[in-house]
Amino acid sequence: MSQSRHGLRGHRMSSTLQGNKTKAKIELLENKIKDLERAFDNIEQDIADISRVKNQNNKSINLPVEKIWKCSKCGLRLGIYDPEKDLLRVRYKDFYAYFKAGINGYTRVICRSCSHINEVNYIAKEK
Repeated sequence: MSQSRHGLRGHRMSSTLQGNKTKAKIELLENKIKDLERAFDNIEQDIADISRVKNQNNKSINLPVEKIWKCSKCGLRLGIYDPEKDLLRVRYKDFYAYFKAGINGYTRVICRSCSHINEVNYIAKEK
């Protein structure tokens, strides 16, 4: 008997088996996307490092150097921090963050990949 796309000719595979194959393909694609995001983050960090070295070697040019904020558990990019402006930029469609302004304030961002809570604490104001 010859094989067809739906199993043996004349018989269809169960919807559960097709659903499992689809789910496996989606998981594979999601993992590949995460790998690409990590590679892209590493490239961005390398560019920032090169800019920092170039700035140190040539003091007359003041290039802005931004730092990538990565998840402390899985390394996924959470945002970009500009130390010159003291500004954190985060952009994503399903973004969750918690902020506390003022003395002893903090910023908490939940990683989209592993759900780890990443936190940045602010220094207490001296009297």
